Amino acid sequence: QGYVEQLIRVANKTLRNVPRRAADAEDVVFAAFASFYRSVQEGRFSRLDDRDELWQVLVMLTERKATDHMRRELAARRGGGKTR
Repeated sequence: QGYVEQLIRVANKTLRNVPRRAADAEDVVFAAFASFYRSVQEGRFSRLDDRDELWQVLVMLTERKATDHMRRELAARRGGGKTR
């Protein structure tokens, strides 16, 4: 739970200029965790020796997911961020 709350803050920083729905940051964080679990099962993270390395991976995934979300939301086909 502590990671989730901190990662929501990370996602909110990236999403600060995006018109928001209530669950955007939480959706981004849960997508990051899903991606993390898939990657672990596929053996992509061979060096997760401590909490610091885990935290770095989770922040990286959250920032990338938030950036992808922001790009989708601000895409021209969605009004370029001008719709509510």
